[in-house]
Amino acid sequence: MKLEFIGTGNALDTEMSNCSYFVRGSCNLLVDCGFDTTRRLFEHGHVLDNLDAVYFTHMHGDHTFGFPFLILALERLGRRSPLPVLGQPGTKDFLLSLLRMAYPSVLDRLGFELKFIETTDACSIGGMELSFAKTVHSRSNYAVRIVSGESVIGISGDGALSEESKKLFSDCQLLIHDACTLEEPYQTHESALNVAEYASESCPDLDTLACVHLLELERATKKHSFLALAEGRHFSVIVPEPGDSWGAE
Repeated sequence: MKLEFIGTGNALDTEMSNCSYFVRGSCNLLVDCGFDTTRRLFEHGHVLDNLDAVYFTHMHGDHTFGFPFLILALERLGRRSPLPVLGQPGTKDFLLSLLRMAYPSVLDRLGFELKFIETTDACSIGGMELSFAKTVHSRSNYAVRIVSGESVIGISGDGALSEESKKLFSDCQLLIHDACTLEEPYQTHESALNVAEYASESCPDLDTLACVHLLELERATKKHSFLALAEGRHFSVIVPEPGDSWGAE
């Protein structure tokens, strides 16, 4: 399984874009779609007609407001195959309201089905196994664990670790986690130190911890300290940028 970091920043980051990931395994899955994600996908050379499904961790704008642009792009590219769109209950109404507000006529001429799957139970899409756990966040957020072949990836979306998400991530090889700050958690976001200490104790198979959603000042002044969290641990720590990748197809 290969994962490309489309964006790794918080809502107001002018350089790193919104957190979003393109996962290639038994199918091609986009995780989250913020307001600049579709443009970033084109910049990175993605041919969007190979997109098999989209998963939304939660409904905050920096994770969802790009949905209308994604659908507009797929419509213009002439997509015909159904597009599964996965998320927790309420995802369908929220996303359709965004689409109607942004491009009211697109639904009338759409040449493919938007196949909404609202669930927090484990499911399979294109041979890729997905399971979920709620994190601690200001809006209901479900982290996702993705299994394809022998690869296991965990993506937190937003929020602090919960007992459920700690169990979900325990066998991951790559863990992408909200780490707004280095040491002290910020609002309902997590700190890199807390995630690293959890992973040291509970994730024996972890190869890489990717810290994302950093506050701009933290990234500008403490990036070296984030990377130094790997010292004495069994995994590497990265602060990825758009265009970086992990794994192999």
